[in-house]
Amino acid sequence: MVKYNVTTVLVAAGSVSDFDDTKKDALAAKYREIMGLAADAPITVIIEAASVRITLIATLSDAAAAETAQTAVATTLGDSAASAQAAFGNSVGITVTSPPTVSTVIEIIVIRESSNMGTVIGIIVGVIVGLLLIGGVVYLVKKKKSKAVFPA
Repeated sequence: MVKYNVTTVLVAAGSVSDFDDTKKDALAAKYREIMGLAADAPITVIIEAASVRITLIATLSDAAAAETAQTAVATTLGDSAASAQAAFGNSVGITVTSPPTVSTVIEIIVIRESSNMGTVIGIIVGVIVGLLLIGGVVYLVKKKKSKAVFPA
């Protein structure tokens, strides 16, 4: 499975405690809006100290959609703190203090299927034991018939 994470990092004025769930939801909603994503598209919002470092991650399953989303964010937010403030900060009530960075990271998830080796070995051993039992029964039946007692 392949996932495409379109990540945007902004630094804003304030402290981490300023970013409650309501503020995080507003950030995610604006991020979805900029990228043209559905209202239920998964967005991860990470708030860290650095003034306040805001990381927004949209996880998409299609490369073309990820490229479109990244272009939309980069175009809308621009390459300066002022342009990001005008396009994003004003609408969610934050003060952007540095230019945003926008990137796409491809995440490849390898799902390994469970091994069937134990089942295969069990079947092989079962067949061998079964054949030995059948062969033993056939041998005993033939041996018994060959020792038949004849009247004297």
